[in-house]
Amino acid sequence: HGLLAVEAMASGNAVLASAIPGAYGLREDLPIMTSTPATLTENLRMVIEDEALRRDLQERGRRFAEEQHGYLKQCELILRDLGVDESSP
Repeated sequence: HGLLAVEAMASGNAVLASAIPGAYGLREDLPIMTSTPATLTENLRMVIEDEALRRDLQERGRRFAEEQHGYLKQCELILRDLGVDESSP
């Protein structure tokens, strides 16, 4: 998933994208409706017509963006990479 997908999720939008395993693999909890050129039209139709599906993607996407890409998570990752002990004052 890329920055555009994360920004869309953070904004509360359902995301349809080509979720292809990359250098870090494909997360099982990734709240993206995987689509290909062949399935995009039908998947869009499903998201538009199925309110429960749409809301589920929106809610899980927002939560995913906050938990995995929010500023607190990013600060934790930076501190970890710098070797800073988070428990010290």
